[in-house]
Amino acid sequence: LFLALRIAAFIDHAGPATPLPFLADDLFVTFDEGRTEAGFRLLGELGKTTQVIVFTHHAHVVAAASRALGPAASVIEL
Repeated sequence: LFLALRIAAFIDHAGPATPLPFLADDLFVTFDEGRTEAGFRLLGELGKTTQVIVFTHHAHVVAAASRALGPAASVIEL
């Protein structure tokens, strides 16, 4: 629900204005693997209109992003 509300609010704001990047910090920490991949596919659609940046320190979230988005996922490790 939190992800849906954040994306809805972002789309509502981005429609009439210049879209800012969508930033998320450990957004999928409480999601299971299937929901994480589905969430990344949704963020992939959002990424067609604005930049999406997701911060995480969980390797399984990075793996889910790679599976869901393929080469569209850019991973930067710090």
